[in-house]
Amino acid sequence: MPWVPLALTVAAYLAGSLALHHRLLPQLTTATAGWTSSDSYQFVWWIRWLPWSLAHGADPLYTTYLHAPPGVNGMWNTPVPVLAALFAPVTLTAGPVAAYNVAMILGPVVSGIALVLALGAWVERWWPRAAAGLLYGFSPFVVAHSSVGHLNLVWAVLPPAMLWLLHTLLVAPRPRPWRTGALVGLAFVVQTGIYTQTVALTAVVLVVLALMLALRWPHEALRRAPDVLRAAAACLGTYAVLCAYPLYLLLAGPGRPRSEIREPETTNSDAANVLVPTDLTAFRPGTGELAGQLHTHSGEQGGYVGVALLAVVVAAVLTARRPLTRVVAAVGVVAWVLSLGVSLVVLGHDTGVALPWHPIEGVPLVGEIETMRFQVV
Repeated sequence: MPWVPLALTVAAYLAGSLALHHRLLPQLTTATAGWTSSDSYQFVWWIRWLPWSLAHGADPLYTTYLHAPPGVNGMWNTPVPVLAALFAPVTLTAGPVAAYNVAMILGPVVSGIALVLALGAWVERWWPRAAAGLLYGFSPFVVAHSSVGHLNLVWAVLPPAMLWLLHTLLVAPRPRPWRTGALVGLAFVVQTGIYTQTVALTAVVLVVLALMLALRWPHEALRRAPDVLRAAAACLGTYAVLCAYPLYLLLAGPGRPRSEIREPETTNSDAANVLVPTDLTAFRPGTGELAGQLHTHSGEQGGYVGVALLAVVVAAVLTARRPLTRVVAAVGVVAWVLSLGVSLVVLGHDTGVALPWHPIEGVPLVGEIETMRFQVV
């Protein structure tokens, strides 16, 4: 592990995050990140609830202190128990507002470093990995959700973790399927304690990736199938054991939704956002007026890639000799299409053209995914 480059990268990312939240720093204990107070205040409440509930013998994932008398099912809310536990020392000393703000500042840093470390299995040189981590940790997706105080989405660590674990299972010369599968299950457990929706969308992307790999390398897929099945069994077993109570609350607990939470059309992302940056982007030549036409508010418009980066991807696909490059690009395209939701929206106009997510929208639990959040992939 090259500790000096790692320390320098962490310092650079931290400086970037502090600059991003510079207005917040003088009022770290009195104001919250994000321009929508309702979301940030809810996260603050749950951050304080975990240590209080544990100290008083209350249920950390279900409470009647909100929405009394029926209460609130935390698995259908945003209790972020993993982050609440991680930042409990800050909560108990400086207060939950400070803990929330510190977590918001560190989210892009940890997300970026997670990708830097995950790419170690694929890329030997440090600086390309550091650049990739910067693009990921401070991507339009993370910045957009930072702007509305979505703590659970600013900590985008699961996709990089999956990248590393999939290398261990599918590429490493001596795979250990039972151990790797258990680690995948543990990663899903941790993510459940941050945000369950990311667990669901990551599972969908893993299915897409598996299908693409099987189509591209069918003989290798058959050879690896027993290892993959063992890993899947270990993953599901680990997850079922460690998340037994959260799963009960999610599937059969009190206070769970009994009908559709929101209209699926509201979670479509705007196809134009891939080329049109939002008002959160400082450099947007000639697209300023178009930004105001994008579907939904800027906090959910995290799909901007831009012409320059798309050109890099196209050049890589056309010139790289490794077929895996094309598979990665194809997964990115599919994730983008899934993020468009049930129908094609362009500059705020719903064309009515049905998209692949339309039949999936009716699947229980999976259909509740806010499709625009596939943009993290």
